[in-house]
Amino acid sequence: MHKSLRVALVSVAAAMLAALPASAALAAPTHSPTAFAGTADCGADGTFDFVVNSGQTEANTWNPAFVTRSDGRTALFIPASLDLTFTFPGGSDTSTTAKHQAPGPVSCEISATPFPGASLTGTVTGRLVWTG
Repeated sequence: MHKSLRVALVSVAAAMLAALPASAALAAPTHSPTAFAGTADCGADGTFDFVVNSGQTEANTWNPAFVTRSDGRTALFIPASLDLTFTFPGGSDTSTTAKHQAPGPVSCEISATPFPGASLTGTVTGRLVWTG
């Protein structure tokens, strides 16, 4: 798999929560050409829609996710560790990575469709910074 695609996928997950609602998480990059959306179940912290702007660089794989909880509350999800599986027409790839510090207190199961025919699933941990 191309390195930039892998980085985008990791970014995506790293970024977990906040789907398409236009008002979701103020200034969420829903119309960015490198953004993708998905859903997250974070247990006691709630369920979320998320959008992540994976960017066009391989330099930063830790993009925050713009999230909107099912009750309308918004936040940024700052990822600390990712355990993701990307499935695409030609097969699948798994990636596990973590920052040097300990994972955050929030753990979420995510699901996304980065592009037609592909899926991203896995677990991300990090912290939520509430914005609204």
